[in-house]
Amino acid sequence: MPAFIPKMGAAGMKWVSGFPENYKRGLPYITGLLILNSPETGVPLAVMDCTWITEVRTATATAVAAKYPARRDSHMVAIIGCGVQGRSNLQALDAVIDIELVKAYDIKDEILAGYVQEMGASLGIEIRPAPSPQEAIVDADIVVTATPILKEPKPVIEAAWLKEGLLGVPLDFDSYWRPEALGLVDKFCVDDTEQFT
Repeated sequence: MPAFIPKMGAAGMKWVSGFPENYKRGLPYITGLLILNSPETGVPLAVMDCTWITEVRTATATAVAAKYPARRDSHMVAIIGCGVQGRSNLQALDAVIDIELVKAYDIKDEILAGYVQEMGASLGIEIRPAPSPQEAIVDADIVVTATPILKEPKPVIEAAWLKEGLLGVPLDFDSYWRPEALGLVDKFCVDDTEQFT
């Protein structure tokens, strides 16, 4: 992901990758480097881990989406996938909306239990573990799916689970959303039109 911002005198690239099977090796799903270069000489000025900036940048996009296109009376959030992005996205949402209840789901019980305890304590929000994606999503005002992006997705979210006026944030593209569920949308906002086209 190269970028050049002339007014800031900044040039660089984020070299990031996601490997869904890394958990089997005790490694993070997302890893990468951020390299900043001199826009005058091209010489590298800094080489940094990009995990944190990826976490925060993605969550910030969710917060902006919740602040503007989401309904003003959005109070219930469903988080599907309780890893790094599930955590950072809930923190970002908490900064822009008045969350009354979070229903969370993860395929791993121990990850879900840790999420409920940690995020509930740190944010002071009621977080309920959901035994299935459906139970997390039904009646939610905002649904964030923070699951791995899969080459061959097996989506589970059905159109019938979705409340009218819901804001859906598929961080995993179409890996968790069935085509008929995505087909219900009235407005589709993206941060990279070419990628989604």
